[in-house]
Amino acid sequence: MTAFFALQSLNSYAVIGWLPTVLSDHGMSPDRAGVMLGLALIVGVPSTFVLMPLTRTAARLRSAFVLVGVALAAGYLGLLCAPLALPVLWAVLTGFGLGAFPLVLAIIGASGRSAQETAALSTFSQSTGYLLASVGPLGIGLLRSATGGWVLPLAVLLVLAALQLFVGLRLTPTRTEVSA
Repeated sequence: MTAFFALQSLNSYAVIGWLPTVLSDHGMSPDRAGVMLGLALIVGVPSTFVLMPLTRTAARLRSAFVLVGVALAAGYLGLLCAPLALPVLWAVLTGFGLGAFPLVLAIIGASGRSAQETAALSTFSQSTGYLLASVGPLGIGLLRSATGGWVLPLAVLLVLAALQLFVGLRLTPTRTEVSA
């Protein structure tokens, strides 16, 4: 849970910190790049309403992890390959992909055997996850500075999105894993 929390937070911080710069470095006006960030963040609100009903069963939760993981990866891939071709689509996909936060909270809430255990798990997962995630925007910025472009930083974010999906799927057992 801590790994997933760290990955989803890192992705959020990186998008919030760098999406406008990625787009403006590719030629988009700073104002429009800021609007793309706003769009990505606004998409997060309704995505929560779409995703929360999927937290009721393990199978549905797996589907939710796939939805957010694929959306985030597709948004990053679009920014990597053709940032100005469909920036609204990349912003919407990335924003939907950032909707992973309520999913991990649902898992934390359902994991403890008592209120105290759940609180301890929540405290550890969130505090450690936020600490680990805080290096994300700095790391992305250092990669950008070292390489002079966005290919490597976006490739790293794409790998982290795939890792987030993998960890999310590991958090939700399949029927076979439960009965074994």
